Amino acid sequence: MTEHLQPALLALLALAASSCGSPQPASPPQRLAAGLSPAEPIAPPIGPIAPPEPIAPVDSDADGIPDVDDKCPNEPETYNGSNDEDGCPDRGLVIINSPPPQYVTRISFTRSSSKIRAADEDTLEEVIQVMASHPEIGRVLVVGYASEDEGTAKQKIALSLKRAESVIARLVKGGVAPERMVPAGYGDLCGFDGGHNELARSRNRAVDFKILEKNGGSSGVALACPAAIDAGLVPEAVRDPGMPTP
Repeated sequence: MTEHLQPALLALLALAASSCGSPQPASPPQRLAAGLSPAEPIAPPIGPIAPPEPIAPVDSDADGIPDVDDKCPNEPETYNGSNDEDGCPDRGLVIINSPPPQYVTRISFTRSSSKIRAADEDTLEEVIQVMASHPEIGRVLVVGYASEDEGTAKQKIALSLKRAESVIARLVKGGVAPERMVPAGYGDLCGFDGGHNELARSRNRAVDFKILEKNGGSSGVALACPAAIDAGLVPEAVRDPGMPTP
């Protein structure tokens, strides 16, 4: 009876029989006999499509504030507790009342750097003028800080001290007597911002000034946070057994 079957039907039976075992591609004659094109492409299986990688926001001046939220995208923010969210360097912030305050201002740095930014030059000029016009200010503790992502504990302490020393060198160049300033580096032990994002880290890469003496006596300023005191980071020259802590 098989000899009476039409060739096209034979081809279809051959295709069906081949599907009972391991799938085998049909030969061109079989496909032609079944009414198919001789080499119809077989689409590969489609797997799950991976989601695209998130695109990091652009931060042209690397101050931790994305350009979309930064009013000064090409000038880094000055983190000193005043207008720290606008992304702009601050000017005219050194305000001395009578008597002068214990804390003056803060200088910011880029990651892993102790180089003074151009954006802070005006502030440092004001500090120089304050020191020159207020002889009642005695010694000042110039304290450097680091962020949590700037190396090992030892590296962060070294970097923070180098930042303080670079600021002192700039003030001495501007005419401030070097004996009026004492450098210190507290690493990341006394950060201004306890967060763990880039904005918090940017705020903690800084130097600030603590006025130690006014009118020949102690100002009573807190020299360091307890962690820096326990680590022995307060300079010997300014240590006091009764020194206050924050």
